[in-house]
Amino acid sequence: MLASILVIGFALTQPVRRQLSRIFGFLLLAFLGIFFIHFLGATPAEEFEKGGVWVASKMASAWISQSVIILTAAALISERGKFVWILRAVLGCGILQVLIMVLQAFNISVPWPSAGPGPCGTLVKRAALSIFLGSVSIWTTGKKAWFFAIASAISGSFAGSIPAFFRLLYRHLANPMVLAMSLPIALLLGSFSYTRVSDRVDVWGNAVSFFSQSWLTGRGFFPLPGSFREDGGGTGFGLALFSDYHSTWLDWIVRTGLIGILILGAGLFWMFSQVKDGASWRKWSFLMFLWAGTFQSAEAFPVMILLALCFMIGLNYQKGSGNVSKV
Repeated sequence: MLASILVIGFALTQPVRRQLSRIFGFLLLAFLGIFFIHFLGATPAEEFEKGGVWVASKMASAWISQSVIILTAAALISERGKFVWILRAVLGCGILQVLIMVLQAFNISVPWPSAGPGPCGTLVKRAALSIFLGSVSIWTTGKKAWFFAIASAISGSFAGSIPAFFRLLYRHLANPMVLAMSLPIALLLGSFSYTRVSDRVDVWGNAVSFFSQSWLTGRGFFPLPGSFREDGGGTGFGLALFSDYHSTWLDWIVRTGLIGILILGAGLFWMFSQVKDGASWRKWSFLMFLWAGTFQSAEAFPVMILLALCFMIGLNYQKGSGNVSKV
């Protein structure tokens, strides 16, 4: 959040370079609506031993203050900055993550926490690292795209590597040899992922059940019932307690109800309208956006939110370029 304030201060000194998309204003108004929805949620305040409405207001205030500041910074970058700045920053961060992965692979102590075995860079968990490196792969070309796709897979999570590899192999899948090699690999990945997916399906059933109990306004920012609980290494995005359904879409729907579904639908429709006739990088980024949001929670991995904002800035900036960058 402090970095966003720094970005806002610097951006206000820059000239306006392009017209800002209305989606940013829509999201700011939507955040205000979500803030008030929290107090109309079906969860009784007595679930908290102390504090009641006061605790609820602090949770909502923490969320909206961070969200508004970060979104405002993204909007100013989109209006007054250059998208290549973001691309170079993301590429630099990707290289840094790979270097830290190497240190972690050799059991060299690093100052960042880890929530499990395997390399996770500075992002605490492997899935977050995989999504980030997979996105870097999609936003680059040639050898760099292959390098980051492989690094995403080495993290041990398929959350970001599958869309990255699918993009690189898509044009070659008509080749019988490539198809023959891809099918066994796909079956192997499916067997490794079966347990994780089945666990998610069980918890997603809980989400559907609780949504039916508070379908209009949702549960607000209270803990999600019947959800996964993040361990000590997890991080939240403006939430006091870490509980999620390992699906950004289900987290949002259960928290915000029907009103949130309408907001989400409008946002996805805007994105789809920008990517359907646009450059190829838009389509693959949108696929990553949908894939990662389905199987991972943005509440647990704030990097997903930052990547989504970078994607929105790119949609507002790029005008038909086939490749998003030459960096």
